[in-house]
Amino acid sequence: PKGQVLTARLSGEHSKETRDRLLAEIRAFPGVLSAGAGSHLPRLDPMAVPIVIESVEGQRAAVAGSAPATEVSDGFLESIGGRPMAGRSFATYDFVVGAAPVAIVNQPFVDRFFDGRAPVGRRVRVSPSWREIIGVVPDLGVSAGDRGRAAGVYVPLPDRTPSLHFAIRSAGNPNTTAGPLRKAVAEFAPTADLRSIRLLEDVGLAQRSFLSGMASAMTALGVMALLLAVVSIYALL
Repeated sequence: PKGQVLTARLSGEHSKETRDRLLAEIRAFPGVLSAGAGSHLPRLDPMAVPIVIESVEGQRAAVAGSAPATEVSDGFLESIGGRPMAGRSFATYDFVVGAAPVAIVNQPFVDRFFDGRAPVGRRVRVSPSWREIIGVVPDLGVSAGDRGRAAGVYVPLPDRTPSLHFAIRSAGNPNTTAGPLRKAVAEFAPTADLRSIRLLEDVGLAQRSFLSGMASAMTALGVMALLLAVVSIYALL
């Protein structure tokens, strides 16, 4: 369940070595089931990038468009509930120098760009590289509420990143990992800033509340407009 996942943002540029040491330390915390890092958490609206689906013989021509892209480490998708529905998840060897470029897509991506056909083994160009699709995960809530941005693609995290979001899944109370996390960051990344420590279920809460408020306001305006129309018709009669 999502309530067992603690998230946090680590700002300040850091290397792959620092990230790997931090994740190894976090995974050794008592009660931690899995942990990973990514450029975005669910519902934080990652930037859409140009994509092209490679055409295959006997099917339609290459399909172009755009989709939100999230860069992730191994263990990130599993930590936020993204077990593969088809294919496999990222493995350690996908992140070594010279590894074949790969990607994982979510089910809305398959519905939008593949018309429900199996995408595993096909290639997608996530600007600027061609990548083989190795797996499909469920809809993990890429966007806060825009269904038009639900199609998402996940690629391996680059060696250096300006900021990271940790996702830590625990068997017990996830808040008990907050203290050890602060200590680990202070030891391995003393110049970095750790902030936004919260449960996964609370991520994007402000955006969802805003969208809900807008929807309620639009509903109220629609009801008022309908009432005014009824009153006007009654007056005319």
